[in-house]
Amino acid sequence: MAERQHKLEANPLLISQRSGRVLGLCLCIFLAILPVLSVGSLIAIQDHKWSDALNLLTSTQTIYAVKIASWQAFLSTFGSLILGIFTARALLRRGAIWFHKPIIYFSFLAIVTPTTVAGIALISIWGRKGLFHDLTGASMPAYGLWLVVLAHIFFNAPLVMRACLSAFSTVPETNWRMANQLGMRSLALWKWLEWPAIRPLIGSLTALIFLQCFSSFSLVLMLGGGPKVTTLEVAIYTAIRFEFNLFAASILALLQLCISAAILVFLSRKTQTALFLTPVPPTPFRRDRHALGSLISDYCILMIFCLLVIAPLISLVVDADIAGGITIFTKPIFWKTLLDSLLIAISSAVATCVLATVLIITDQRQVEAGFAWRRRLGSLSVSIYLVMPAIVFGTSAFIILHHYIDVFSHAFWLVLFANILLSLPFAVRLLEGRLAQTHQQIDKLAISLNIRGNRRFWLLILPSMPKEYGVALGVSAALSLGDLGVIALFGSREFQTLPWLLYQLFNRYGGAQADMLAIFMLFLTALLYLGFYAVIQMLVGKRPKQILESLDYAKA
Repeated sequence: MAERQHKLEANPLLISQRSGRVLGLCLCIFLAILPVLSVGSLIAIQDHKWSDALNLLTSTQTIYAVKIASWQAFLSTFGSLILGIFTARALLRRGAIWFHKPIIYFSFLAIVTPTTVAGIALISIWGRKGLFHDLTGASMPAYGLWLVVLAHIFFNAPLVMRACLSAFSTVPETNWRMANQLGMRSLALWKWLEWPAIRPLIGSLTALIFLQCFSSFSLVLMLGGGPKVTTLEVAIYTAIRFEFNLFAASILALLQLCISAAILVFLSRKTQTALFLTPVPPTPFRRDRHALGSLISDYCILMIFCLLVIAPLISLVVDADIAGGITIFTKPIFWKTLLDSLLIAISSAVATCVLATVLIITDQRQVEAGFAWRRRLGSLSVSIYLVMPAIVFGTSAFIILHHYIDVFSHAFWLVLFANILLSLPFAVRLLEGRLAQTHQQIDKLAISLNIRGNRRFWLLILPSMPKEYGVALGVSAALSLGDLGVIALFGSREFQTLPWLLYQLFNRYGGAQADMLAIFMLFLTALLYLGFYAVIQMLVGKRPKQILESLDYAKA
C-alpha cells in the first residue's frame, strides 16, 4: 500500500486520471462479463437435460465433425507453416529482387481479403471450370477437403511469412558477418541463425492458425461441398437456421468454446508478435545465396507461394465476365446492402480502435498505480474474444434476446456489436506495443502543457503513431466488411451485408454477378484500408506545429 501511495505521489497525472482508470476498469469488467452471460445462456437452454446433452456430444455426427475439423485444421496449419516459413527464408536470401515488394503487398491483401471473396477467387483458378483446368485440361474436384485446406493456406501462409520476416529482422548484422567468416552454408545458417530467430513464434502461430482453421465457418460453408467436410460452427448454423434446435446449438457451441479455450491457454503461454507491421530485413551477405540448389529451391517456393496466394486474386479479376456481372450494380438491393456494409465497417473500425486505445492506456495506468491484477483482467477481457467464434456469440445472443425482441429487425446493431467485439483483440495487438511506449514518452509533456483527455490523444498520441492507427483501422474495417458469421444467423430480406449477398449469389449459381461482386469487395477492402490511412495522415497534418515540435523533443 505504501509503495502504491509513493507511485501516486511521484506521478501527479495518476491522481488526475483516477476517474479514467475507473472507467477503463468498468469497461474491462463489462467485456469480461459478456462471455460469462453467453456461456450462461448456452447452459440455461439445456434445461437440465444432461443425458440428452451427453448423447449429442457422443453422437456419430458430432464426433465426425470434430474429427474432420481437426484433420483439416492440422493439414491447413502444417501447409501454412511450411509455405510461410520457407517463403520468408527465400525472400531473405534472394534480397531485393524485382518482385520482392509486390509479394509483401499482396500478402497483406490476402490476409484482409473477405473469406467469401477468397472462396470465389479460389474457385476461379482451381474449380472445375477454373483457370487451372483451362491451361492443363486436368479435371479437379469442384469442392471438398483439399479446396478448404488451400483456402486456409491462402489466408495463413502470408501471415506466417510476414511474422517470420519480422523475426529475421531481429538477427544482428554481426551474427551474419561472423557466420560468413566461419564459412557457414545453408543448413548451418538455418540451424544457428534462422531457426533460433523464428522458434519463439512457432508455438503461438501454430495455435493461432489451428484455432482459426478448426473454427472456420465461411470457407467450409462455401467450399466444403456438403456434410463430408464440416466444422462445429457449420453444425451450429444448421441447427439454428434450418432446424431451430436451440438445445443442440447450445451444446455444440459449448463444445466449440471449450476446445477453443484449451487452444487459447496454449496460445497464451507462447510469445506474441506483430503480424501486420512487418519490417523487411536487409539482405545479409551469405555464402549460400548463389548456390545452384539455393537458387532452384528459393524460386520454386516463391513460385508455389505466388500460385497459391497471389494467382487466385489475379485470376478473379482477369477471368471475370465483366459484361454479365456488371448488372449487379443495377439492382437496388446491392446499393442498400453496400450502404449497410459500409456503415457497419466504418463504425466498427472507429469504435474498435477507440476501445483498444482506452484499454491499452488503462492497462498502463493500472501498472503505474500498482494495480497489476487489474491489467491482467484487462488482458483477459480482450483475449477471451479470440476463443469466441462469431457463430457462438451469435448463438448466445439469439438465445438471450429472441424472447424479448425480434432479433431479425435489430440485426444491424447485433452485427455491429459483434464485429466490434470480435475485431477488438486484433486492434489491441496492433496498437499495444507502440502505444504503451508512446504513452510513457509523452507523459511529462502532457503534464507540462496541461493536455489531458481527448486533447491528449488528438495532439500527442495520434501524431506519434499514424501508421499504426491507419493499419488498425483498416484491418478492423476489413474484418467487419468480410464477416459472414453473425449475419448468417440474422440475415433476412430486409437486412443483408455484402458477404451474405455474395454467398446467396454463389449458391444460386449467379456466377458472373458473384465474380463481379467479389472483385468489387476486394477493391473496396483495399480502398477502406488506404482511405483510413489517408484520413489519419490528413488529421496528423493539421496538428499545431508547436505541438509537433514539442512531441519530437519529448521523443528525443
